Amino acid sequence: MKIKKIFINVAVILILSVCCTVVAFAASSVPSLELRETGIKNQYSITFRNWSSEYYGVEFDIAINQSNLNFDMEWLDKQESSYQNVKSEQSGDKTVLKFYYAKRTPISNSNSARIGEITLPNLNSNSKFTTSGNITLVDGNAQKIQFYDMNISVVTIPSGGGNSGESGGSNGSDNFVPMLDWSDLKNQVKVGNDGVKRINISLEKNPYIYTDILQELKNGKIIATFKYKDYQWEIDGSSIKTLPQDRIYYDLSVEKLFLKNISATVDNTDILQFETTFKGSLPFTATLIYPIGIQYADKTVYVSNYNEQNGILSYQTNTKIDENGNIRVSFTNLDKHVVTLRNFWNTQPVAPESNVTENQTTSQPTEQQNVDLIVPGIDSAEIEKVEQSEQIEKEDKSDVESSLTEVPFDSEKKTNILIYIILMVGIALLVFIAIRAVVYFQMIKKIKHRKRKQNIQSKTDINSKK
Repeated sequence: MKIKKIFINVAVILILSVCCTVVAFAASSVPSLELRETGIKNQYSITFRNWSSEYYGVEFDIAINQSNLNFDMEWLDKQESSYQNVKSEQSGDKTVLKFYYAKRTPISNSNSARIGEITLPNLNSNSKFTTSGNITLVDGNAQKIQFYDMNISVVTIPSGGGNSGESGGSNGSDNFVPMLDWSDLKNQVKVGNDGVKRINISLEKNPYIYTDILQELKNGKIIATFKYKDYQWEIDGSSIKTLPQDRIYYDLSVEKLFLKNISATVDNTDILQFETTFKGSLPFTATLIYPIGIQYADKTVYVSNYNEQNGILSYQTNTKIDENGNIRVSFTNLDKHVVTLRNFWNTQPVAPESNVTENQTTSQPTEQQNVDLIVPGIDSAEIEKVEQSEQIEKEDKSDVESSLTEVPFDSEKKTNILIYIILMVGIALLVFIAIRAVVYFQMIKKIKHRKRKQNIQSKTDINSKK
């Protein structure tokens, strides 16, 4: 009976260990869906997190608790060979949007995949976003991979942040973020000895640059320095063109990236990878001043743009790190960007310092010099390593980011940690029981051997007496 119990215990522990392994793998591989307000009323960017470049197609759904909801989907992928479709269905008082997207190459070459922006013109302020959790992925061999527990998060501007507070979303925020008002800022404009008007605006509590402020900068030809926690954006009002009427704000928040495939492509000479919350073309020139490190002072660095859809790393410009270890680089188009110490594009470095004015720190490549780099894909095995590196940086975020209305991914990660703990405990129990079983069998064997020896001895004694 004891032997039978041991076998049963071993079998149960083995089954539990296998199940925990499968669950742990699945939990770490399921993409999560993020909807984020873009700054245009009732418009949201659609991005997958925990993505893999193994995926060529995806099918998923988003439900909004509002009937007869109109929508307009602007796909990021403009290739005619790609299949893109959104079907709207009514389910009681809900509008269910079913998305279908497939292409001949991987949807994204990164650990995230932004597929486009959706605008919901008649969205109510109290509408909520949900999902069935069902997601179907298609790999390069046309094999379907299905998950049933995809999470959705919605990032909206917190209450008190201006007109955009009317936009919809799930889990509406009650956190108050002070709205920037030009009437409170205009008295801070200073005129320098050079006759140039300048203003410093703190965005540590509110990362949103409202278009009405940009219009004032344009009208007054004012140079504004927007100060975040540890970096700055400078916008010259004279560079501002016509601002979109439907846009409420621009979010130029910068987030560090740690993509191993990019580092491998540039031979680990990258000293900064980052992306901005706003992605796309700007109607003005925005100059980023970002601390790289005093050890890189006076070094020439090369800035490139990373297109996660096709895996292309394109040269943008080059510049010199200043004596304080800060990089100063101008953008009219924002996405994911990489700063490297090596020149991989055969471009000429910046002109000698004697020929460079105070604000002229970049040079553009000629047409012959524009050579793109191909970045290999990032697979699901690398995703968790990337997310762990990113989490270390995110722990030091400012308070305003924690006030964003977002379902945190931390809960999912805590679940994964718990699963791994259970898995390790299960394996430890399995090993312990296996050892006990081996010891027990050896004891049984010795006892049987001893009894057999005693029986033989007894028979020998009986025969000798006869």
